[in-house]
Amino acid sequence: MSAALFSFRRPNLAANYCDALVGTGIIDARSGLFLAAPRRTGKSTFLREDLLPAMLDRGWTTVYVDLWSNRAADPANLIAAAVKSALSKFNGVITKLAKATGLEKVNVFGALSLNFHSLDLPPNVTLLDAL
Repeated sequence: MSAALFSFRRPNLAANYCDALVGTGIIDARSGLFLAAPRRTGKSTFLREDLLPAMLDRGWTTVYVDLWSNRAADPANLIAAAVKSALSKFNGVITKLAKATGLEKVNVFGALSLNFHSLDLPPNVTLLDAL
């Protein structure tokens, strides 16, 4: 039998979590959300099949990082690489906004640093490659 037969969708829970993340739900999770449970109980499946699609339906940019994909890598590096990759899709928009507002550099939790004066990249080089 296929594992898909046993998939349990939770769109209402995903919608409630999305509301919480913007502060409009029963709980206020604007500072973040932490899912914890024993291994192999459906956390990742819920994220991939319910929560991420609900976020995308709202027009949010999402970043999913599987920290088990490379056990030898530092999780902080995996997360930073995924965030940089997601930001690279907005390279032109970010550069224009930064120039318009006078923003030169952004640091996020000491793990991610972007200098907006150096976002002009050669052809076929992504922001992730440059960083």
